[in-house]
Amino acid sequence: MEQFAEEYDSAESSFVRLTVLSSGLREAIAENQKIWSAMKYDLTLPENQLPADLRASLISLANWVEKTSSGILGGRAGVRALTTVNNNIIVALSGQVFRESV
Repeated sequence: MEQFAEEYDSAESSFVRLTVLSSGLREAIAENQKIWSAMKYDLTLPENQLPADLRASLISLANWVEKTSSGILGGRAGVRALTTVNNNIIVALSGQVFRESV
């Protein structure tokens, strides 16, 4: 998804954005939505042992990902923001130092 961010988000025409979507971004967004949807489902399960405030924050983030993904598929910018969130979650889960994507 990251390889599409600059071209898609900076595109000034809907034709360019549609072209980027059809060149693989649409599939990447769909896969990302599946991952976030599965995580959101898991976070709602009673047996999930994460602290309630962390679960609530991650569910809120999953909702943002759903909304942003729908916007991207509808032609709005947001791929860079989505990849930044994904990368920061990966970093947090791996215990690495937080960094902001460029």
